[in-house]
Amino acid sequence: SAAPPAPPLAAAAEPRQGIALLLPINAAAFARAAEVTRAGFMAARAAAKDAATVTLIPTDGSPERARAAYREAAARALVVVGPLMRTEVSALLDEPLPVPTLALNLPDAQAVAPGASARPWPAQLRALAINVEHEAGSAARAVFRADSSSAVIVSTGSALQKRAASAFATAWVQQGGRVAETVEFAGSLARVRQGVERHPGAIVFLAADAERARLLRPYLGRNTTVIATSQVYGGAPVTDTKRFHDLNGIRFVDMPWLHLADRAALGYAPPETPLAPDLERLYALGIDAWRVAQELLRGRTRFDLDGVTGRLRVGAGMIEREPMQAEYRDGEVTAVK
Repeated sequence: SAAPPAPPLAAAAEPRQGIALLLPINAAAFARAAEVTRAGFMAARAAAKDAATVTLIPTDGSPERARAAYREAAARALVVVGPLMRTEVSALLDEPLPVPTLALNLPDAQAVAPGASARPWPAQLRALAINVEHEAGSAARAVFRADSSSAVIVSTGSALQKRAASAFATAWVQQGGRVAETVEFAGSLARVRQGVERHPGAIVFLAADAERARLLRPYLGRNTTVIATSQVYGGAPVTDTKRFHDLNGIRFVDMPWLHLADRAALGYAPPETPLAPDLERLYALGIDAWRVAQELLRGRTRFDLDGVTGRLRVGAGMIEREPMQAEYRDGEVTAVK
């Protein structure tokens, strides 16, 4: 009798190549942020020589889709960049990560907090984040002095600014400093002034956006050192710099990308249309994400980069990002050396 036919050969899996980019294109509330991040990423790719292929894989903000998208990405690419949202990054803590992975945010705090429910950080996972907590920590390190270790925190009541205030306090105390008082601004400017005046010589950390910072600045003391996060920068003035005079004396930390006199010298195309500062920061995040991904493709696991989001120190886990310091002087933003 004739031999049975041989079974058909299984199709060989396509070899992994290039970079997969996971962004919440299908999450209505985050689609614009995703598109701007993608644009920055591709602008950096366009400036690179022998650029790797990039495959965009949409997510929708849900943990389930993040996990499915990641599995697809890891099967196709040598390096995965993303996801962008905290809930999505948290979902990856439960996944085996077979390739170097650069998340563009941190997991939810409770996902990695010490305790019985904490999940370990996967060895292949690195995270480049631009959240306000890290800026507040950088602000604390920027102005801490052993001979001037007392701080007053002035915060508005928004959830974002409360997070900034808490992060500053933690970083300040870790350095050996003392938080003399925390004043939450709820409409009483006199209460803010009194809180600052009770502690002469103290550093003031201002957790506020640009509009509230203008209102509060006269009540923080003429000769007081005031430090803030990038939230006090509302963008370049439309006509002239006179409107910045009421912010004079406020120091803050921010990305170099927003304050460079000549971006073209970096070799990366700027956004096609002007963006608000928060979106500009996502564009810059995309640029630096490409640069880090390129190094990961080359097999590097520890390296430093002079990035457009700040000085980056890449190792295991969270990437250390040291932003630049700037100050409002004579109505203009000036880099602080």
